[in-house]
Amino acid sequence: MNILIKGYKAIFGKEPEKMESWELAREIINNFDVSKMGEELAREVIFEVANRVNFPTTEMTREIVGHAENLATELFDELNKSGKEPHMAEIEHLEFKKNNKKM
Repeated sequence: MNILIKGYKAIFGKEPEKMESWELAREIINNFDVSKMGEELAREVIFEVANRVNFPTTEMTREIVGHAENLATELFDELNKSGKEPHMAEIEHLEFKKNNKKM
């Protein structure tokens, strides 16, 4: 099952109506709740939003991905240590490290 659909179901308790991935991403990020999703799914949602969702405008990308980047500091200690605002590239690197640990 798609990560965004899983995240949506965890937060809202129901299947999403027909939505584009960027619309799902916006709804999830605007209602982000780690206690409902669990840390593992929440991390996967952040990876998906920051690294793979295509947004229709640059402004929307900045808004939604920027919000996701800030939320990521709750989930990844590595992002808190630097003391600066996280960036997409750092989130992409965290996902790369996570996926390569499994090998």
